[in-house]
Amino acid sequence: MCFGVTGGYVFERYGAPVTSLSAMLLALAGLTLTWSTLSSVQFYSSNVWLQCIYFFISGQACSFMYMCTMTSNINNFPSRHRGKLIGVLDGCFSAGTALISLIYNVVFNTENEMYTKGDYLKDFYLFLLIAFVIAGILGTMFLRIIPNDEQEEIDTRTLLSDSKKVEDITGFNLLSNLDFHCIFWSTVFGISLQLMFQNNLVTFLLSFGKEKHATLFTTASPVAIVFGKFFAGFISDVVLQRAPRVSVLLFFSIIQSVLLLVFIFYLNNDIILFIGMLVIALSNGSIWCLIPIIISEYFGLKHFGVNWGSVLFSSAFGVLIMQKLFGFIYESNIEVEGQTMCQGQVCYTVTFIVAFALSLVCVVLYSFLVKHKLEKNKEGVTLYEMKR
Repeated sequence: MCFGVTGGYVFERYGAPVTSLSAMLLALAGLTLTWSTLSSVQFYSSNVWLQCIYFFISGQACSFMYMCTMTSNINNFPSRHRGKLIGVLDGCFSAGTALISLIYNVVFNTENEMYTKGDYLKDFYLFLLIAFVIAGILGTMFLRIIPNDEQEEIDTRTLLSDSKKVEDITGFNLLSNLDFHCIFWSTVFGISLQLMFQNNLVTFLLSFGKEKHATLFTTASPVAIVFGKFFAGFISDVVLQRAPRVSVLLFFSIIQSVLLLVFIFYLNNDIILFIGMLVIALSNGSIWCLIPIIISEYFGLKHFGVNWGSVLFSSAFGVLIMQKLFGFIYESNIEVEGQTMCQGQVCYTVTFIVAFALSLVCVVLYSFLVKHKLEKNKEGVTLYEMKR
């Protein structure tokens, strides 16, 4: 799913209809092959690598559709409304995952009397296939970039926030851009530490004998992420006339850093852990919402799909490394040989020191971006007033 470069490239070269059609064809291939594995369980139990390929193809279908909807809409709406737009789109993306999970738990489960023979998983894959084909057909028919021939009146307050006035940059020119490196590394570090925290919420609770709160924490976290996307998008549009969007990310990162510092010493507290979970979830939602918009406003719309896809793909490696580091530190602190569970604050101290350091780096990078953007806005407004 995170390998978004291919979807972005196809959109850039061939447009929304072809990208949507490609997503549908990938889904047909990937989900049909995945569905077929349940008819040959013995064969695939010894050839798991084939299932990984099928899942990758299905994930690419999701990536193509995500890039197509994101890039189409970000091109079709002016900068001053993009926060609300991407907040809604990304929020629906997360809410869709929750909806599919709900459908699976209610309809496709072993307790349903329809599935006495255990065929619920095959029907679930078939349901996903049909749903994706319908989405692909709708995307092929309706998703496209709408030409805008009308010259918009220049607003000096958002002069440099509109990506139509920014040079389109990608490739090696992008790699030599200091702003891009600030955006890139802050995104990789931010998403890595946030997903590490979210993925191990239940592990934290088990270590302190608080597993009774697992349902509350694992339910509240995705809800907070969805709300964070809506909230960050709306607020970024509101403050755009006075401050750059990245200032919203800076605000969340500062609060996140404070709580990560507290976690180094006081993780065994229900209230602190719950508040920290909410803040990290909100911060994660703000990144997913605002970084795509910021990339479009800094480096233009022409290569947006490839640029955002590259950042997204790199973040996946950051998450993998952070999770491996978490597992290594966790297992190293198990005191009794043969046990699989680590207990106490010592299991996570080093992990949260690393997470706190990464969050501080994000604060520094966001601060630089805010300062640099304000300077550019000031220069742009001065130049515009001189021309008048």
